Amino acid sequence: MPLRQKVTIEQGHIVRKRDYPLRNPTLELNKKLQSETTVKNTDGARAFANFPDHEIERLAEKGRTDRDTPSWYADLDSKDAQISSRAIKRLVNSKDGECYRVGSTSRKTFKFKSNPLAKDR
Repeated sequence: MPLRQKVTIEQGHIVRKRDYPLRNPTLELNKKLQSETTVKNTDGARAFANFPDHEIERLAEKGRTDRDTPSWYADLDSKDAQISSRAIKRLVNSKDGECYRVGSTSRKTFKFKSNPLAKDR
């Protein structure tokens, strides 16, 4: 994915603007893959997230510079594989990572009309 950068000087400050042209199509594809009808059971490993190119680097930089972003975002591009893997899993499982998920959850949910473990009195 091409990354377009533009550096300008505005009011005496250097401002870097980045444009990610293929980010939105990737997120739209993720939305399509999240629907129940398109997800099929597969044997073996299956991808749990689909990130647009340069998205991990963008989020890691945001974690280092933005005060309102959680600090663990900075671990997304860590050189240690275990730390970065843990941060990616944490991101995908968080509310912010909902747009990167591929497929529905694999957990089975059960709904009881009445609690079978409750004792009758």
